[in-house]
Amino acid sequence: MTKQLLKNNIYNTIIVGASNAGLSYLKKNLTANIGFISKSYPENIKTFDGVDYFTDTVEYASFNHGLITLELTNGKLLLCTHLVIATETVPIKNHILTNFYYKYPHKEIAKDDIIVVVGHSNKAGQLATDIAKKCKLVYFIDKNIKTQYEPGIRLKIANKKNLQYLTNTNVSNLIQINTTYKIELDNFDEIICNDIYWLDDKLPDSFPTVNGFLEKDEDNYILVNKDNQTTIIPTVYAVGNCCKKIEEE
Repeated sequence: MTKQLLKNNIYNTIIVGASNAGLSYLKKNLTANIGFISKSYPENIKTFDGVDYFTDTVEYASFNHGLITLELTNGKLLLCTHLVIATETVPIKNHILTNFYYKYPHKEIAKDDIIVVVGHSNKAGQLATDIAKKCKLVYFIDKNIKTQYEPGIRLKIANKKNLQYLTNTNVSNLIQINTTYKIELDNFDEIICNDIYWLDDKLPDSFPTVNGFLEKDEDNYILVNKDNQTTIIPTVYAVGNCCKKIEEE
């Protein structure tokens, strides 16, 4: 990283993707306090002053109270007020496109809460055990019975008395009931919980999302306004081959 984050660790703009469209946007809108995220990037963009470069990919993102939080695969959290998605990969295979609008702001965990964590990775296992320290009960759902967790995480999962590890099953439906959720599993079991953390790569169609998250077409391209490249979130833009322009109604 070329400089320290400014006050409150919030960037004015973060650009995701070293595509031609992303580089063009960077050159035309080069100001102070910009973050640039790409799995790999051309050497010449390092000459731009005032830009922090992160060689990584976005794993999850959330939008809350005007701030966008990006979580990188290495666990680093980046915050910004404006986001530009400028990736060139096929949309359905693009990480930020398949996760950006799935993660929604979670409420603060209470001692009497029942929480569900869905996933099959060390990160999911660690999250489940961390949440178990704060609430009444955690259901950790792993559809893959053969998941190999790191020994330390596997031991934590086994030793947490308020953590139920459910494997070889998956969520088939999710229904929001007032402030709780009813989760239906494909083995016909049901769970009533206060919140759900999803770290898997496939969601049921009924998964709740926050109003105002990204819209896509049937081919998974992000839909943007034809005049200014904005999505339905005014501070989130998409440029290049990851989006399609639509007429403003």
